Amino acid sequence: MMLKNKFISMVLVLMLILQSCTVYQKTAVTLDEAAASSRKTLITKTDGAKLKVKRVEKIDGTFYGIAKVEGKTEKITLVENEIKTVRVLNKTATTFGNI
Repeated sequence: MMLKNKFISMVLVLMLILQSCTVYQKTAVTLDEAAASSRKTLITKTDGAKLKVKRVEKIDGTFYGIAKVEGKTEKITLVENEIKTVRVLNKTATTFGNI
């Protein structure tokens, strides 16, 4: 009985650890391409700060990053001059990375 509980506990811990892996594409894309993909996006600003957003939206010519901040979904205005790179989630690598 004790061995079975330990095994189940270890399987659950491994599943939780592996679920949090996210792999982004190595090549940068434009904000238009990121908005069209509707995937998680990693944005590196010119000051070196990194911003992870659920998706990028384009509304009336302005780009917004949809991010979860303190449990609430917020729209963050993205200024193209302040952005160094935009990398979109690589679904295939993320799936294989989790396995």
